[in-house]
Amino acid sequence: MTRRRITKPNEDNERLREVVHILERIREQRKQKYQDHHSNGKRFTLEEMEELVSTYRNARYRPEKSLLLSRDELLKLCDHLECTSLERNEVLLAAHYEPVGVQLRPDELNKLIDIYLNMMRYLPFPAYLVTRDFNVQGWNRHIQTLLGWEDSRIKHLRLAGRLNLLHLTFDRTLGVRDRMRAPGGSWEETALRNVYLFKVTNIHYRFDEWYTNLVTDLQKHDDFDRIWNETDILLGDRISRADYEIELEIAPSTLIRFRPLRMTYSFLESLFIVGWMPTDEKSREVLRAMNIPIPQPSDVYGTSQR
Repeated sequence: MTRRRITKPNEDNERLREVVHILERIREQRKQKYQDHHSNGKRFTLEEMEELVSTYRNARYRPEKSLLLSRDELLKLCDHLECTSLERNEVLLAAHYEPVGVQLRPDELNKLIDIYLNMMRYLPFPAYLVTRDFNVQGWNRHIQTLLGWEDSRIKHLRLAGRLNLLHLTFDRTLGVRDRMRAPGGSWEETALRNVYLFKVTNIHYRFDEWYTNLVTDLQKHDDFDRIWNETDILLGDRISRADYEIELEIAPSTLIRFRPLRMTYSFLESLFIVGWMPTDEKSREVLRAMNIPIPQPSDVYGTSQR
């Protein structure tokens, strides 16, 4: 890991002092908040910060002779201090580093949602639009046909704050949990994957209020705490396979098999479309019988890099 030595006393020293000032302000706030009663035994002391980044003490007391902390080091300190996304970006921007994610204004997000919804009109398979918090912002008629949901039911769930992929995964009353599973496997494998994707997508947001409120709300559902605690973001090779498939029971003894596709229009991670693409001819036939216009597989050209 490389760090850049301070070379401009007036400019760079002030930048380092500002970064340390922000970190110390947050550290004092955490000490006051937990009063030595943190569940993980944290005390938010200077010694803890120095254990994580050995040069932090010098940066705090002798910035004029210190190395500028790297972006990774600052993120490590922010993790320890349980910084919200806004606090992380305050630290990173003070150091002139790239922030984590792009925060859209409500009007910008709404404009982008309209663009995505227009794109979904052209998708020939069931699809829905979600934000990074996994709240469903839009859907096409095909997903309604597949789930058998009327407009009124979807709108009610949305107003109640339950039109969320994790609620759909864990809440039995929504009628999806007991119908969905991995092929030849169990519902738990699908739940593990959905929780993993949520954690990875929101790795820098896990101390934000919306995140902790959502997790608290989900804890009332069976198995959530167990699967949440078992899901490690280091399990990517096991969970985030490109060939992952899901089975959905749409009627007794009638299953469709599909692959969830995550699609995005821009570099932003705050909004994406999830499409359900059937993976075998039997599933395609079932969907066509439901008047979902799944196209015939067409010829494609190219080779994989192996």
